Parts: sequence; C-alpha cells; structure tokens
Amino acid sequence: MTERGTGMRALIVPNLEKRNAPECTRAVVQKLLEVGIRPMMQESYRLLLHLPEAEYCLNSREAFRKADFLIAIGGDGTMLHEAKRAVEWDLPLLGINLGRLGFMAEIEADELDLLARLTNGEYTLEDRMMLECTLRQGDSEKRYLALNDVVLSNGALSRMVDLDILCGGQMMMSYRANGVIVSTPTGSTAYALSAGGPIIEPSIRCIGLTPICPHSLSTRPVIISDERVLTLTLSPLSRCEVFLTVDGEVGEPICLNDKVEICRSEKSARFICLKEKSFYMTIHQKFDTPSGGRL
Repeated sequence: MTERGTGMRALIVPNLEKRNAPECTRAVVQKLLEVGIRPMMQESYRLLLHLPEAEYCLNSREAFRKADFLIAIGGDGTMLHEAKRAVEWDLPLLGINLGRLGFMAEIEADELDLLARLTNGEYTLEDRMMLECTLRQGDSEKRYLALNDVVLSNGALSRMVDLDILCGGQMMMSYRANGVIVSTPTGSTAYALSAGGPIIEPSIRCIGLTPICPHSLSTRPVIISDERVLTLTLSPLSRCEVFLTVDGEVGEPICLNDKVEICRSEKSARFICLKEKSFYMTIHQKFDTPSGGRL
C-alpha cells in the first residue's frame, strides 16, 4: 500500500450488533478526517449512523473499488468475514476490537490516535496464509476461502465421526472423534487451540490438523507442509450427521461419497500493523491474563 496523503480512502465496516459500535464508528470517522483520510461507508449505514461527514457508496462494489484499505470494527468474527471480502479486492485490513478477545484486531477502541500512523508510513503489512476448501458432491463442487479453519464435525447429537484423511492422494490416517479441524497458522489460536492443537506463528507456512475429542489415547495433532493437499472423506463406519464449517460461517451437510479437498490458497489476507509488538507479546496479553483474555 503506497502513501497517498489526503487522497487516501478508508472503507469502514462496523458490526452494529456490538456494544458501543455506533459511538466507536463516529470516533473513527472523526479521527480519519483529522489525519487527512477520507472515510467511506456503504449507503445502508447512512440512516443508521447519521454521519454526514462520511462519503457513502451505493453498493459494495463501488465502495471496495474506491477504497485504499478497509477498517473492520467489531470482534474476531467481524475480522474473519471482512478479511475474505478484502482479499477479493486486494485491500489491506485493519481491525478495531469491540469484542471480548479480539485476537486478530490491531487496536482497541481507546487507541484511535494510532490511526495517524496510516498517513506518515508508520505501519507494516503482514500477510496471513489462507486455505482453499473444495467440496465435491457428485458432479458439483463448491469452493470456499478460510482464514482460520475448515471443520468437519458431528451434528446436534453427540456421536463419534469416522473420517479418512488422505495427504497427497495417499492414506494418512483415520480419525474416530467428534470431528477434525484443519487450520491455518492464524487459526491455530482459535478453535484448534481449544481442541488441544499447537500455537503456530503466523509467518510459518503450514497446515494444522487437530482432532476434536478423539476416541484414542494415541491420536495427536499433526503439522503438515503447506504444499500438501488434504482429502477428507467419511468412512463407511460413520453413522451420524457430519457438517462442513468454514471459519464458523458456512454449514454444509457431508454425505458418504463426498470429498473435501483442502490446500493452501494462492490468495492471502493482508493485515495492517500499527504497533511494534511481536506475536508472542500478543499471545501473552490476550491469553495469559488473570481475566482469561479479557483486558
């Protein structure tokens, strides 16, 4: 992203379901104007927020085409959703946290003065690996992008799922568990961490494979090269509903002869970093606190 001074445009996407989101959005708009960045929003926010200072676009296509970067105001779920839209338009993404953990957001709502760094070049861009997931069902196929993870798990009933996993076309292992999580390094601190998977530094290119509550003492998480292609199928032994979930947003039922292929995507998300902090400092601040991650 090049420095453009007062010509820079920021597309703001707030999650208005979050507490204090309208107030934070108004503060962000004012701060951007102070530092010479033009705030943009989609037309649907005009009546909800009453911000005449912002530039409004009739549709998302116009908004993303004009923007130099995107600001997502909300929690990690907001970041996940907007990251994939930003990738489609090759836009860097900056997160402002209004959620509980806010691991992917760069700044908190009380740190808006840091936005001035966008105009003087005091920021860096961090690439985040993504996964491409292809669901093959007979002659049809659906493709998804994942910033965090792709999950195959059981349905409403708490029953074991039997899954066969191939790596590069060769049988790798079979899992009998509540499901399996295939994650990026970014996703290693999300659901995979809760399931006992390892924390992976985002700069490392690899794929994590973490079973959910496996019915075996010897089943452990596995780290795989990002050059591999994984194929997940239901074993004939499986007797329960199984669903495919991508970043917690997509739910697709999986049948016996369906195939789920997962590999590293050619696309990557770009996060704007305004602070000089390491990944491990963030781990300490967000996870190793007496409040259980709530700062």
